[in-house]
Order: sequence, then C-alpha cells, then structure tokens
Amino acid sequence: MRLRVGSVIRPNNEAVVVPSYSPIYNYTRRVEAMRIRWDITGRVVNYPIATQGLTTAEARQLEQAFTSNEPYLALLEDETNTPTAFDLNPSSLLQGPFLIDYSFPANDKEVYATGIAYRAVFEAVQRVGKGSDLLEFDEEITRDPGGVHHVYVGGAVNLPERQIAFQNKVWRYTQAGSAVGLLAHPDAPEPIWPFALMSAPNVTVSGPQFKSDRYDTHYRIAWEYRFEYHQPLVGLPNRSNVRR
Repeated sequence: MRLRVGSVIRPNNEAVVVPSYSPIYNYTRRVEAMRIRWDITGRVVNYPIATQGLTTAEARQLEQAFTSNEPYLALLEDETNTPTAFDLNPSSLLQGPFLIDYSFPANDKEVYATGIAYRAVFEAVQRVGKGSDLLEFDEEITRDPGGVHHVYVGGAVNLPERQIAFQNKVWRYTQAGSAVGLLAHPDAPEPIWPFALMSAPNVTVSGPQFKSDRYDTHYRIAWEYRFEYHQPLVGLPNRSNVRR
C-alpha cells in the first residue's frame, strides 16, 4: 500500500501505519466518538537512482506535508491509488488529524543516499453513531434544614442555656450541577420544585474545550436553583437534563 499525506503520495510499502483507537464515552458510558491515532514510520529511499540531493528533497517535501494544517491521510491501493478503509479525511472528522509528534533529520548532513528514516504521529476524533450528545452530567442537592432551631445563650458567668430560636424556620434547598455537550451546549434541567423556586436560576455557559476549523466540541454549562419552603421537600437529583 501507498501512504498519502495531503497531496504527497509515497511509493509502495515505504511506510508502516499502526492505528489505535480510544473510545470517548458519554455520561452513560455509551461511546459517542472515537479518538484515532496513527503512528507512521518509514524510510525515504530513492532506488535505483539514489542521490543525497534527491533524498533530501523528498524528505523535505514529506516533512512539509506532515506539518501542514490537518492533512488528509490515507493508505492507498498499490495500483489504482484508491483509498482503502484506512483513511483520515478531515471533512468527515470532528477534529484533526493533528500532528502530535514527528522526527526528521535536523539538517542535510544527516541525509544520506541510502535513505532517511522518518516517524510521524497523528490524532483525530471521529463521531460514532447518532447517540446523545451529552458527554457529562452531574447534579446535586444541598439542604439547609428548617423547622425548630435551637441556640445557646449565656455562658459568660453561668452555664449556657439551650433555647428555641425559631419555632418553624424555612427549609432551603439548592439544586446545582453541570453538563458537557459534544457539539453544542446542552439544556439545563428543569427545577425539581418549581413551586418553591425563589428566583431565576444562575446559569454559567462556557466556551468549547476543543476548537478546530470545522467543529468545536465539549461545550459546558452549569446551573444553580435556589428554593425555599415552609415544610420539607422530597426529591432526588436528575440523572440527565431530560425529566422522566
């Protein structure tokens, strides 16, 4: 097979590509995307006419292709140059491919007519399926108990005395959480006790964690509701941003 990097196509069997895949899960441990890594190794050898100048020129051309912005990577069939199943096409990826590591000769003195070895590592992120775009979700409820509240008074010259400060103090609750969407900001969940809501929620919207020319990903939103009521409220944190 032939390696294609951008518009550069290398000879048959010059390069070896070792792909690896790491799943990206949503909050339910469902695969939402796949992080793909290509570890490419090869050697530029001009046979049967191998000269230092020609080898240097081809190595520099390949280096330029590797370091270009999100190059198209593919393994091509030997004769037709048709892409095989192994390709990283930027137009079909959420991110990348990005060059994360590479090694080339630092100067021409390291390039010889017998060839020059190279290595390049790329990473890309590809969407998987049409599942939920919610990557993370977390919510909690904090409670400030109401009802009877006691205080201690005195104690300066005698023993402190326990007394009732409030016969029926108001119950206070806070519903707070955050969520991360893959391609857009998710919606905040509805308040658990809308009848006891004291004001509009505090909502914090953050920019995407990962940015590219085509898709920005990992959008975070955080929320906080405050409730007050004259008696205890019963409820549990939401498991997602969709009430069931």
